[in-house]
Amino acid sequence: MKKEQIEFLKSLDPDGIDGTIQSVLMREDLDQCPFENALMFLLKQTMAEKSFLIKQNIELSNGLFKEK
Repeated sequence: MKKEQIEFLKSLDPDGIDGTIQSVLMREDLDQCPFENALMFLLKQTMAEKSFLIKQNIELSNGLFKEK
C-alpha cells in the first residue's frame, strides 16, 4: 500500500478508536497489503456490523412495543 493510501485509511478513523480500521492499520505488512484488499475487508466488516445493528434494533424495538 502506498503512503497516501495508508493516510486515507487513517483519515477514516482520526481518533484511532475504530477497532475494524485499527486492525488493518496495525498489520506489520501494511506496506505490502494491496489497498483493494484492505478496502474489501473494511466494506465486508462494515456490512456485517450494519446487519448486526439492524437486527439488534429490530429486536429492541419489538421488545419496547410489547411492553406498551
